[in-house]
Amino acid sequence: METYRALEAALAASSDRGSGHRFDRDTLAVYADELMSIGDPRGELIALDLQLETQADRTSRTRRYRFAPAELVARRAALLETWLRALVPSDPTRGWIGDHVRFGFLEDLELASAEQCAQLPVILASPLGELIRGVTIRGVDRDLATALDLLAGISHPWLARLSLHNHGSGRLLSPALEARVIAATPRLARLELAGHRAIRTFAHPALRELRIDGRASLGCLASGAFVGVTLLDLGFAVEPAGYGYGWTRDPDTEDRDLVDEDADLGHEGSAPIDDDAVATVAALLHGELLPAVRQLDLSRNEPGFAGTADDDRDDDDGENGERARYDRAPSARLDPFALIGIAPLHRQLTHLRLPAMRTELDFTRLSDAVAAMPALVEVEVVRGHYYRAPALPHASARFVRPPAWPWPPPASIRPGETLRIAVPGSRSGDLVGLADAVAGMERWFEDLPADARYAWTRLWLFVNALALDREAAFPADVLVEALEACASPGSWRELRDELRARRPLPASATVAVRRTIG
Repeated sequence: METYRALEAALAASSDRGSGHRFDRDTLAVYADELMSIGDPRGELIALDLQLETQADRTSRTRRYRFAPAELVARRAALLETWLRALVPSDPTRGWIGDHVRFGFLEDLELASAEQCAQLPVILASPLGELIRGVTIRGVDRDLATALDLLAGISHPWLARLSLHNHGSGRLLSPALEARVIAATPRLARLELAGHRAIRTFAHPALRELRIDGRASLGCLASGAFVGVTLLDLGFAVEPAGYGYGWTRDPDTEDRDLVDEDADLGHEGSAPIDDDAVATVAALLHGELLPAVRQLDLSRNEPGFAGTADDDRDDDDGENGERARYDRAPSARLDPFALIGIAPLHRQLTHLRLPAMRTELDFTRLSDAVAAMPALVEVEVVRGHYYRAPALPHASARFVRPPAWPWPPPASIRPGETLRIAVPGSRSGDLVGLADAVAGMERWFEDLPADARYAWTRLWLFVNALALDREAAFPADVLVEALEACASPGSWRELRDELRARRPLPASATVAVRRTIG
């Protein structure tokens, strides 16, 4: 038992210091051996997951296999059903909680419906009750309060992440409930808030990461409760459907002007918010309120980009899932490049993550801001740009950014400009709107595999060199490599489907590409 406890302590410590709160794999393997030696089925489950992860890594490198070995998957499923017999659903076509078990822990407990909440007492009384690593609760404020009240009934020594998505009116959790949740989650490292503000203070001593989606929860920063938070991730351009866009009143800070119910915080396509709104948010980013923050992540604030934690790619091509991340969000209303220049905590930051630099003004603002950041170690721009900017004026900070985007900037594209691409054997060819294609590239490019990025880069450099109303040949195999990685709905997808239908193509096959108007 002493060895078992020492291994659990080592495993917990590895999660505390690991990236994304992942367990150390070597410690997991030793922990699995110890569990198997005492007859705990979690030991074999952990060992199987480690084998499956190794197989998945090998698969991604070689690209030769798509699925893990069937016998490992079957053995794992049988073990889970035996171990969690009381939780196995009567309808086998429905998902069950075992789908979220990994390395012997429940990675994400999703509570988003009355049915799921009704099952919560059974889950908490099961072997998984004290093995929960993450909890996501969605609903109105009373749903959050009910679920958290049940969760706080037992200790959760492994819980590292809590996500609260409040669809309600913004009524805050009671101080007593907050205190019970804090006491029941001694290792909680990450808090995620979406929608209307739900928490009052939530001064959790172990909390190190705070992520906020949307503007309606930003007021919680004024509570001064997050003194231990080192990583602050703000998605003020992220407004999930149904949450609303207005500020909500902070009852604990009436002297702060966080309420502007008549302000146009806007929807997609409306004018950018004024400087006063940027200043309002900047006032919350103060060293007195957030003394430990060293990393500020503003990278999700792309115009029209809503990269939330629960977005998933479509199982087939990633088209529908990835596209929805952008299309359902309002445009970014608070410019991150303007914000970093006036946020009072900029002098204490060591790491800064930002969205794409789309204009020279973005780079100018960034240059001015980093010049006043003496502790800065790294600036990462997570998406590309349309120009080759000079080096940042900082003595020691590292500037990490993708290469310049290879496609033509939107301002250079004529109205109605298209690419006509004819595959071998076709009579007319497919028309692809150039502006639509560029908009898609801005969304996906940095997320593509390296081979696909190379293929798309070759295609765009070819298009850039192609004069209007001139036709030239492009290697079909390179186009196939690009389109198989991702294709937007409509014309790109139709072109991809046509290429698929004509397989196998000769190794020397080419497509005819013409750049034209209309």
